[in-house]
Amino acid sequence: MTPRQLMAMVATTAALLGLIGGVIGIPAGLAMTRVLGSAMASQAGNDLPPAATNAVSAWMMPLFLLTGMAVAILGSLLAARSAARTSVATVLHGE
Repeated sequence: MTPRQLMAMVATTAALLGLIGGVIGIPAGLAMTRVLGSAMASQAGNDLPPAATNAVSAWMMPLFLLTGMAVAILGSLLAARSAARTSVATVLHGE
């Protein structure tokens, strides 16, 4: 495997993990916003309208998903570059 192939493999894996994390995390975050916002409002004795717990617009969801994937890819590139520059003998020696 060439260094470029290794970097592509790591970046692709990171993008997939970012996608999965976004697909799970965005709805979970929105649900927690509604639950916790309502709980804090009722604890304070306030009555919140439903619009107050809508944290973000629907058009922002793909933006959040793409941002999460971009952060995952950028975070993986340093490790991928380091792995691509390491020789196989060095890695096997550590095992």
